[in-house]
Amino acid sequence: CAEDLMARQQGGYGYLSIGTIMGAAPDLVMDSIAQIKTLNPQLRIRIMGDTSDQVIQLLEQGRIDLAIARRNAATDSEHYTFEPLGNERLLVVVHAGHPLAQRDDLALTELVSDWPWILQPETSPARIGFDEALQRLALPQPADIIECSSVYSMQQLIQLTDAIMVLSESALRDYLKMGLVVALPVALEVQLAPFGMLLRRGDPVSRELGMFIEMLRQKAAML
Repeated sequence: CAEDLMARQQGGYGYLSIGTIMGAAPDLVMDSIAQIKTLNPQLRIRIMGDTSDQVIQLLEQGRIDLAIARRNAATDSEHYTFEPLGNERLLVVVHAGHPLAQRDDLALTELVSDWPWILQPETSPARIGFDEALQRLALPQPADIIECSSVYSMQQLIQLTDAIMVLSESALRDYLKMGLVVALPVALEVQLAPFGMLLRRGDPVSRELGMFIEMLRQKAAML
């Protein structure tokens, strides 16, 4: 009991498990985690990053307390609550030394037929949006695809190959600033669904989780 009281007095107690898409991670999630750890130094936090469909699966399995993801058909039910936080756009990028990096005029038709691609899994919202963009233009799927769910692995692969990659602008932000990747002048007319907070309906909200949710709301309002 004494140890428990001391832990609370020292500014932290409890456990928080979060699943997040990488697009939301650089700004909203990581900033909020840094803030809550400053206020609660002994709070144990576990972060699991992945695509929306996989993050939602973690929530369904009870392995995380909160999901920051895009909703899908499975979440439009009485079992979950959803609160939107923001949105992002997709970019088409290559590594800085790529032959296409100096081109000022590019057509998606040329890119699909002539180059390999690095894409997220078919069930991810970004991939679904990309596939729909191809359908609207009556274009076939690229013949040469590396499919990867890890954003970190995708960032490594693009440096090692001449593949073209599609990712959210926020996930690419630091790589663009460092000049490791270059955005190609190709506009993907993709309207992604907003990402937000998903909770299992009826689950109790701990003090720490409630505090974290409020931090996310405040930071989303500032974007």
